[in-house]
Amino acid sequence: ESFVKNVLVGAASSRFHRPLTGQGLNEIAQNTIRSMRSYIQKSDFFRGQPANHLLADREAGEAYCRAIEGEEYAIYFPAGGSVSLMLDGKKHKISIAWLDILHARWSDESELDIVDGQVRVTTPTGKHSLAFIKAK
Repeated sequence: ESFVKNVLVGAASSRFHRPLTGQGLNEIAQNTIRSMRSYIQKSDFFRGQPANHLLADREAGEAYCRAIEGEEYAIYFPAGGSVSLMLDGKKHKISIAWLDILHARWSDESELDIVDGQVRVTTPTGKHSLAFIKAK
């Protein structure tokens, strides 16, 4: 969770600690690193900014957002959940793809419905999911 949040806020560095206090470079750590590299390659990462202010109906610690407002949004859910993403209202279509961080796998893209300038985003799986949303 800390590694993914560090990447999303644009921390200069992040790592997995060695055992006894950390995971080292086990399978979970490797897949998490693969997942974040895959997300960075798929997005225009270096233009993005932390954007939790775009999330409504968010409980503390439920979700974290990085965005290029009006273009693309990444929402990380450490333990699953559901939030509303507030949009600027200019786009008519948006797509979503889910990244299962622990298995480094992307879902197929699908379209989301915009209702009153927002979309409801609900995780398809329980833990460590990243929604990647693009405006068209």
